Amino acid sequence: MDGALKERGLGAERVVLLGFSQGAILAQWLVLHRQPAPLAVVSLSGRLAVDAPAVPGSTSVPVLLVHGARDPVIPARFSEDAARELEARGARVRLRLFPTLAHGVDAAVLDEVQRFLTDTLPPD
Repeated sequence: MDGALKERGLGAERVVLLGFSQGAILAQWLVLHRQPAPLAVVSLSGRLAVDAPAVPGSTSVPVLLVHGARDPVIPARFSEDAARELEARGARVRLRLFPTLAHGVDAAVLDEVQRFLTDTLPPD
């Protein structure tokens, strides 16, 4: 990632990560491990891969967790657990569960992502 940013002349401090499923797991992990921290993270149908105890105040990244309540692949409780764990570390978490959504992305999810990014990112 750092090489691609450097190659394009982009600052690492402006990175926004968005991932779905396995990509969401990676995006959540990077909330806690990326330096510099991402500007914001969007996780769609993922979970948090915890590899160390929570350290309060270790991050302040804004995070959107979106999950379908009918997800048969990664149950929605994993996003609920991730919200608690990320908040315990200082992340500013917005959790949205969609009652009829399975393991996927629909127009309502995309609208939620757009609202989060509009609310969270600084104007250019």
